[in-house]
Amino acid sequence: MKTCDYIDQCEFFDLHMLNRPATATLYRGMFCEYNPNKCARFLIAEELGFDKVPTDLFPTMREQANIILEDNCQASQEVRAAV
Repeated sequence: MKTCDYIDQCEFFDLHMLNRPATATLYRGMFCEYNPNKCARFLIAEELGFDKVPTDLFPTMREQANIILEDNCQASQEVRAAV
């Protein structure tokens, strides 16, 4: 598998994992290095752009990521319909 394209700019570990080194190592392996497609942050970054990734979104929060993506899709459709 490929390494995450956003690994160098993702602030998740600095914001949330400084006091949890074992969890950080586990998450880096599971998401950043092994399978970024399973990461909620990666999903948002790929679909909406990295600047749209919420700072409080954990890699494991795929359900929340799907809600964000659905909300964005609905908003885009509403804008197109109004034009």
